[in-house]
Amino acid sequence: MKRIRVPLDGSLAAEQALPTAVALSRIHESTLELLLVTEARAAGGFETWPWAICTARNHSDYIASQADRLSERGSVVDHAMVEGRATEEICRFAVERHVDLIVMVSRGHTGFARILGGSVADAVVRQSRIPVLLLREMPLGRRIPKAALHMDRVLVAIDGSPESFAALDAAAELSDRGVTELHLVEVVTPVLLAPFNAMRRLARLDHDATQHAVDHAVAQLDALAERVAARTGCDVYPHVMIHEDPARAILRTAHGFNASVIAMGTRGRGASRLFMGSVAERVRADGRYPMLIVHPPETATSPDQQLWDLEEERDPLLRSG
Repeated sequence: MKRIRVPLDGSLAAEQALPTAVALSRIHESTLELLLVTEARAAGGFETWPWAICTARNHSDYIASQADRLSERGSVVDHAMVEGRATEEICRFAVERHVDLIVMVSRGHTGFARILGGSVADAVVRQSRIPVLLLREMPLGRRIPKAALHMDRVLVAIDGSPESFAALDAAAELSDRGVTELHLVEVVTPVLLAPFNAMRRLARLDHDATQHAVDHAVAQLDALAERVAARTGCDVYPHVMIHEDPARAILRTAHGFNASVIAMGTRGRGASRLFMGSVAERVRADGRYPMLIVHPPETATSPDQQLWDLEEERDPLLRSG
């Protein structure tokens, strides 16, 4: 991991991402990149007045001062200011600069341009091809904690899809060797003896078929856990659950071992309606846990960029049955 990006907008809420980003950059010896996106606004000739705080000069001073402050504390920091639409510029600049991770809070309704509201965070999660670590916002009425988020216990939702393996890649990349616990969770949906969805409420459980699915999932996840542990140096724990609602099962498991972060893959690029209602969105809407949201890469990556190459190995233990 070489570059970690933090979008800022001049607000205390957005700055809550900085302690975690700084801690991760030090663990992985990465460059921290601060980005301020401004939207062009007509000032009606009042740009030079003393109270016109939303000027380009003030924006530039703000982002430079943040970078200087972090540099004085030993971080390697770059910074930039661009003009445009927040979501598009955050995603575009991340790709152009080969950023490995975007760290941001889910809301940020104050600041120079109030651009990092919940809608922007949602849009970045849907559109970014770069993994996004989405942090919970602390109420602004309280003192903002200085402590960073620790990647102690990371839950990774696995379902055999490219999206879930992309999330596992990202979680493994962020893990601190010998410190982080990785918990791999697969939810098996009960197999019911009902031919139509309308009859599901009256259907009986097919115990044999359900047990077969569970046994298969256990075999997959146990083998995957061994491989992840060998390649990351972390303790890896597999969990297989039977539940008709994957989102609720994931949240229940995260609560059971007090997860620090939930890592999930999603196909959420595009219109918000395509993302709303997905398992990842429902877990994120719960609001209790920071989330690492990952899209699968559009093109295949080289073996040295992934912990496991699904296309080359064709390992049946990595494919759902």
